[in-house]
Amino acid sequence: TDFEGDTRPAGLAADIGADEYADVVTPPPPPAPPADLVVIAVSNPPSTVRRGSRFTVTDSVKNQGGTGAGPSLTRWVLSVDPVRGGVDRVLGQRRQVPGLAPGATSTGSLSVRVPSGTPRGTYFLLACADDAGTVTESTETNNCRSAAASVTVR
Repeated sequence: TDFEGDTRPAGLAADIGADEYADVVTPPPPPAPPADLVVIAVSNPPSTVRRGSRFTVTDSVKNQGGTGAGPSLTRWVLSVDPVRGGVDRVLGQRRQVPGLAPGATSTGSLSVRVPSGTPRGTYFLLACADDAGTVTESTETNNCRSAAASVTVR
């Protein structure tokens, strides 16, 4: 053995030194985390809107994950609270978001219609990235964001 306790010789070559040379194998880096689509900005709706009428919404979706995300759809929802749930009123229109590289953002606007059967009341307006669940993400529970202002449906 050499002075570090390594076995000599360690290989096919002749051993001519006092210290046996050993290649240190560096493990490969861990894989990048999957894509993670989040809504980072939501436009405020008008303060009031009539059932069956339209208004324009704008959102920004960011891929905060470590790998690219394929194309996805952002859907808009009227909700009684700022969290997506089963009694929410889904607005039929969806914004197509192109594939996003890590750190990339897509911003777009869309005209949405409040369904004529929506009960009168005050709602939170939510934008939900990858609403169809087509992109594999590191976190699937952070896709929706509420506008700062609410909307009253009359």
